[in-house]
Order: sequence, then structure tokens, then C-alpha cells
Amino acid sequence: MMDRDIVGKVSIALVVDDEIVLREANEVFSRSYPDGGVKVLGQWQDFSAGFTMLKECKPTIAIIGVYSEENKGALVLAEKVSASLPETHVFIISTNKEPETLLSAMRAGIKECLIAPIDTDELMSAVERAKKQIDIKRGSPCLIGVVSVKGGIGATTVAVNLAVALKRVTQKNVFLVDNHVSGGDVALFLNLQYSHTLKDVIDNISRLDSTLLSGYTVEHPSGIRVIPGMELLNQSIDSTNRISALQHLFNFLRTESNYTVVDIGYDFSNSTLEVLKILDSILLILSLDLAAVRSAK
Repeated sequence: MMDRDIVGKVSIALVVDDEIVLREANEVFSRSYPDGGVKVLGQWQDFSAGFTMLKECKPTIAIIGVYSEENKGALVLAEKVSASLPETHVFIISTNKEPETLLSAMRAGIKECLIAPIDTDELMSAVERAKKQIDIKRGSPCLIGVVSVKGGIGATTVAVNLAVALKRVTQKNVFLVDNHVSGGDVALFLNLQYSHTLKDVIDNISRLDSTLLSGYTVEHPSGIRVIPGMELLNQSIDSTNRISALQHLFNFLRTESNYTVVDIGYDFSNSTLEVLKILDSILLILSLDLAAVRSAK
């Protein structure tokens, strides 16, 4: 029986033909969401009946399994659901994680490939990633980072155009932050003249308010507001202070904007990795050479 009272919640439906795996998934959700923040609409072990009910209840997440080389029905069903319900995030549970399985799943639009027996942390991480993407689609304030594995492969171009496109399409408040630790090019790409950089914001983070933020940003003709990157010379800052200040800044920007795009840069120091943890979504830009692929991994 399905409970349709799911306003403000993420809804999940399970179509899993393995009773043990189905029970494991239910136990994970019961333990992890005792407040009902994630609602399980229904569960079925028959693929045909499950497909019919998925089309009726239209969950935000559909978990389908168990796929194996001997039993490919789950993958066929996941592909059908992905094609029929484009707004639903489809997860598949598999007995293996071979590259061929992942490639087939990716081509079919399947968002996550989980391994049986179910690992609680892996399943919860997948659900949380889906929740963030759902929040973005619903218009919740979000932080989007663009990161590259080396310079000169277009990450700043992606960040700049993404920010402008978000403003043009949504007509909502959009900020663009140049987080390069030395000599970012966001302002150059946008042909902006500026008097302050991200370092000024960090140095004055304890008194940050809307007025101060307005003074430290530059408005582009598109309507986005830009915080330029630190200059090459004489603008270094202690990494611990930088992380703490950026956490404060990004949390403040959640209240000031609908979207904040951050050009992360390509410095994979511990401080940069800490910054990545603050973000809601990350776009990874890489070129198809062996060194870049290794760095991306």
C-alpha cells in the first residue's frame, strides 16, 4: 500500500526480486531516517508489477535490483524506468561492479550502481547525492563547484558560462566566486574592473553582511555578482583561516543567492579538498590524457 503524503520529502520505491536485499534496504531506511524525511512509497519483488506501480507513484528515487550476469532483468527494468520517468533518480543494485555494468548503467541514465549485499554508507551517500540534485531542481539555494585536474582545460570557461546561463534561465540571484589561490581569471574572462578580491572578503569575514558583500563584489552586465580571485602577488593566506572563512562565506551566500558557482581551480591541497566538502555539487573537468585521468581518479 502506498502512502502519498510526501510533500517536502524524498520518496523512494523499491523493485527488488531478492528478499534478503529488499529487507536490507528497508532496514537501512528505517535506521537512517526515523523522522520520515525519506518516505518509502512501496516495494515489489515482481518486475512487471513494479514497473506499473512506479509509473503510477512516480517516486523521486527508484531502487531496482538485483542485477547479475545470469539475471539481467533488473538492468532492463532500470533502463525502462529511466526512459519512462526522466524526473526519477534510478539506482540499480548489482552483484558486481564491473566497468561494463557501470558503462551500461550510465548510458541508460541510471544515477547510481550499488553492490549487493548493501553497504549502509554507500546507500545513504547515494540517497544524499540524489537529494542534493533534487533540491537544486526545486530551486533551493545551492553551491556548485567547478574543478579541474590541471590548468588550461576550460574549467573557468565552464564556471563563467554556467553562472551566466543560470542567471539568464532562472532570473534568480547568482554569485560567481573565483577561488583560485593565486591569479584566477574569472574577472578577466568577464572583462571586469575591480578593486577588491576574495582576500578582502576573507580578511573581513567576521563582519560580513549584505552591505559589505555588495561592496566587495562586481556586477556583470548579465546580472551575476562576482567575487574576483586573489592576485598573484602578496595575497597569500593561511590555509586554516581560509577554510574557516570560506565556510562562513558560502553559508552566508546561501542566504543571499539562489545559486553560487565557485571556480575551484586545480590546486589539490588539503585545504582545497576541505573546500570541496562544503559544496552541494561538483563539476569535474578533465582532458583525456593519462596524467589527467590519473589525477582525476
